[in-house]
Amino acid sequence: QTCALPILILQEQKQHAAAAKRFRELSTSLAEDSRSDQAQLLAAWNAAQGARLDPETMRQYVEILEEHLRLWPASDSANQVRQWLAQVHELRREWEQAIALYQRVDAGSPQYGSVLIALCNDWMHLVTEATEAKAQGDYEIVIVLDGPTSYPVPDESKNVRIIEREQGDRAGV
Repeated sequence: QTCALPILILQEQKQHAAAAKRFRELSTSLAEDSRSDQAQLLAAWNAAQGARLDPETMRQYVEILEEHLRLWPASDSANQVRQWLAQVHELRREWEQAIALYQRVDAGSPQYGSVLIALCNDWMHLVTEATEAKAQGDYEIVIVLDGPTSYPVPDESKNVRIIEREQGDRAGV
């Protein structure tokens, strides 16, 4: 903890780029330490502070997140990292990549509630963009509704089928 104190001071002084670099170096130098993933998480958080404003910082932020998942895929912090990386994909309108990351977040994680909402939104974006593009081809999007929804649902078309299940029907489609 004492070796992280100067880095925390950098973070407190809003020198986020420097703090991100130092936390990242700390996490990889102590890769066998049980807290190294937390140092990497702090590196990612600090990099995120400037990522939306600067493309280079965004690239570093994504690199830190991907590195974290490579080094600590089963750590307690991996679910948070998956969520953050999925949010980057959402900013880029890369719905399928975001969905894939959200689907890997553990159901018991503190982020799970917000992840479910994000998953629904991303699926709806994916469906909406596919129907708006009026793409030709051999695909079918099936939307199964278990009741009323506040999300915009596209109209049925050649490639989109809407199924509304009865309240007691939980059988597969």
